[in-house]
Amino acid sequence: MAPGGARVIGSQHIRDGPNTQQASAGKKRGSIISLTINVREATNATILQVAGRLTLGASGPSLRDTVRGLLDSLRKNIVLDLGGVTYFDSFGLGELIASNVEATSQGGAIKLLNLNKKTQDLMLLTKLYTVFAIYTDESTALMSFDVAPSHS
Repeated sequence: MAPGGARVIGSQHIRDGPNTQQASAGKKRGSIISLTINVREATNATILQVAGRLTLGASGPSLRDTVRGLLDSLRKNIVLDLGGVTYFDSFGLGELIASNVEATSQGGAIKLLNLNKKTQDLMLLTKLYTVFAIYTDESTALMSFDVAPSHS
């Protein structure tokens, strides 16, 4: 049993429990899974655990389509756990930025979680750390949705 109640069967993630749903499954290209997205519901947000390569032509689910589906079902608070992402190319960055633009335009928010060293360096190089709230702890990321902005 994987974290969050997910059972992993081959390259498919099957969700168990009342606060979960079946996630999109990555497809195999040879013996390598390019991208998988595991969807988990928390009390106040949806957590997407992303693993693999976020690149043009990667097999598996689209990050942007997954986020769009959440927004369409009125799930506006999204945490992207990128701890399992091994590589981004410019297309992958575009998916991340487009997802954020779409979420923001619909009154939602995307927060990033568990960036590895390469992804942290990429966020610094591209200055995307000024666009995204970045967290190393899931509970802190989730609590950040409950904080209302102060009005002066």
